[in-house]
Amino acid sequence: MTGPAAAGRRQAWAVVGVLALPVAVVVALEQVLVGWALRDAGLLSASTLAPALGVGLVLALRRRLPGLRTQFDAHVDARVLRRGLVALLLVIGLLVAWNQLCLLLGWLSVPRIDPDAGLPFIARLGLYLPLAVAQESAWRGIVRPTLRATYGWIAAAVGTGLVWGLLTASTWRFGPGLGILAVVTTIGWSVLLASVLEEMRHGQLVVASLFQWGLMVALYLLLPEETGAWHGAVVLATTGVLAGAGAIWAYARSREGRGMAPYG
Repeated sequence: MTGPAAAGRRQAWAVVGVLALPVAVVVALEQVLVGWALRDAGLLSASTLAPALGVGLVLALRRRLPGLRTQFDAHVDARVLRRGLVALLLVIGLLVAWNQLCLLLGWLSVPRIDPDAGLPFIARLGLYLPLAVAQESAWRGIVRPTLRATYGWIAAAVGTGLVWGLLTASTWRFGPGLGILAVVTTIGWSVLLASVLEEMRHGQLVVASLFQWGLMVALYLLLPEETGAWHGAVVLATTGVLAGAGAIWAYARSREGRGMAPYG
């Protein structure tokens, strides 16, 4: 590995480390001080908003982080809205298909009956939006573009999914096996989303936030009150991997059809 390439990779992961530090601290403190049992099942917790702290720390130290790359463009036009709708439908479709398959095979209990439990559903929808923006400002606003500048889009998407899953996979409370499956799932989702974002000139943060918002809503509505079913986690991870692999294939075929390098 050449000197400049190695330095670039170290700088990229230094950015990721700085961002991850406050997120990891908040997640750990929340578990110690509050406990998993008292966490809101709808993802309304301190750790959900914690990535915003990581973003703030990275931006405060940006002059000392030469590897930093950002993608905060929130421009909205018809193309961005179409891509956002596609991303939203993809994640909802995947989770609905997963949920119905698991229910059919008896691998998950029936989802929550009262979506307004603890908080009116309309209010919850509104609260999820800034949480989604906070999450995506970290994962697709900083982590993905920083890693992409050094590793290329596929490896950056995998790395982003890994960081995302390690720092936000609440299923760690059910043991390392389910935590690892959750990370595999976020890697698949990250690759799927990256294929949608890759050739967008602007508005990537808008599309990514819509994807994350749809994910939060779908998980809240479709997950049962007590998650942790092994078979359900395996199916979810499998659908995530298949979705990511399918996205890479579709992206490559699209580029080849336009006479371009498949993974450029």
